[in-house]
Amino acid sequence: MVAGFTQAQITLSQSDFASAGDTVFMATDATVSSANVGTAGSSAQTWDFTSFSLESFDTLLFVSPGMAPGGADFPTANVALITGEAATFFNKSAASVEVLGNGGGFGGFAFSAPYTPTFNLLTFPTQLGTTISAAYAFDVTEFVGVDTTVSVPLVGNVVIQLDSIRFKRDATVDIDFDAHGTVQLDLGNYPALRSRNVQVNNDTVFAFMGAPVNLGIIGINLVAGWNVITNDIAASISLIAPGIFLGNTTGITTVKSYDWYANNVGYRLVSLELDETTEAPVRASYLSDPIFLSVGTTELLPDAFVYPNPTNSVVFLNGVPQNTQGTLQLIDMTGKTVMSNSFNGENQFSVAGLAEGTYFLRLVNAEGKLVFTDKVQVIK
Repeated sequence: MVAGFTQAQITLSQSDFASAGDTVFMATDATVSSANVGTAGSSAQTWDFTSFSLESFDTLLFVSPGMAPGGADFPTANVALITGEAATFFNKSAASVEVLGNGGGFGGFAFSAPYTPTFNLLTFPTQLGTTISAAYAFDVTEFVGVDTTVSVPLVGNVVIQLDSIRFKRDATVDIDFDAHGTVQLDLGNYPALRSRNVQVNNDTVFAFMGAPVNLGIIGINLVAGWNVITNDIAASISLIAPGIFLGNTTGITTVKSYDWYANNVGYRLVSLELDETTEAPVRASYLSDPIFLSVGTTELLPDAFVYPNPTNSVVFLNGVPQNTQGTLQLIDMTGKTVMSNSFNGENQFSVAGLAEGTYFLRLVNAEGKLVFTDKVQVIK
């Protein structure tokens, strides 16, 4: 949906954060060279992010906690966000969105990390001037059970017996909703609130070794038992045994970012990561939609629609001129194109071979302009 252009100050509530069953599509620009983040204050401002490039595309799946990896360890969660191998667990209520912890996979190993204490990502109502200061911690040990022999130049064969890994974090989080205005994206213009976020992580990674590993030539001297794994040790072990990942975050790091939120989006509208020292923008993720991928401009037909919807067989197109030529596509909820056919003014197409679910329909004309989009519900 394209939001109307306005600079009215908004308020966020429980309904503005996703529930189980929702999907949010985000694009990533990992090489942001510049972005005007504006200034803090009560005056409305405009953030033009239409120059962000599209380097990758992520589908954020919000599911019932029981469907997410590690969900059994978060009994008070009512929604989970799955990203890749991992999941973040939340308790969403009329008062707040509480972050309960993480579960899933890390470096090929399963883990579950409940936060003690938990912290609030959002408190409701959220408005200009809302601040959150919190601390959270986790301390999780996972059995790994790696017993391997690797060949090291100038040394020979080395036995690595990695029994368990322990991850420990103590963190502080400061969130300040310090500005409001309008965010401009390719999808449209959104009234938004901006938050400045600073998180300080004090992380330690430990490894329990079944036998000593003494490789002073590359800086590895591990005893049988528990060892603190520094960044250099983790990098060296990964070099000689690429299948073993011990993390690279022992020490204190400061993570700085800006987030923009809007009504009815379900998650962050835009997130801009900053360099820890210079605070220059380095990476952006922003709301996108599969139906807009690879489409430069739009020229939407005002009277076009599809029927019947839902359907189990044939979909009819109404309001599309018979002389329209281009490409008709259906895209599933993961962003995968499941149908792409040449279009020559036909007024119907079949979905009989598709699995039950929701699909994005996209009709692009011969000039590369998006002329029609809709959602098609396939039932069986």
